[in-house]
Amino acid sequence: MAAILAMRCDKCLVKETCPRFGSSPLMILNHPHLCQVIGGYGRIPIDQSILSEESKQSSAQNGPCLTIAEVPTYDEDSGKVRFVITKIFHKPFLNERERSDYPVHLIYPKSPS
Repeated sequence: MAAILAMRCDKCLVKETCPRFGSSPLMILNHPHLCQVIGGYGRIPIDQSILSEESKQSSAQNGPCLTIAEVPTYDEDSGKVRFVITKIFHKPFLNERERSDYPVHLIYPKSPS
């Protein structure tokens, strides 16, 4: 199961390039509906060969990393909150707790033998 991170727009790390910035929290009947970042923030550049032309343009403009989020929207016809899947391209970033920009996914543990 993928990790889901509930996030407000003002605290989000990719808010600068999000096409739906300002949608979270969506307040309906005094209940906040938050954006859900699926699988955490994308930190490794995505393979350009699998992207559509529109996504390639967004990637070239905003950055090579991809984050997928479900953004809350209010459907007036049904009166329900629906989540729209949104692709957010952004530049790679380090978490504040990280001290190195070395790609950690390339480190392999030494064999105990």
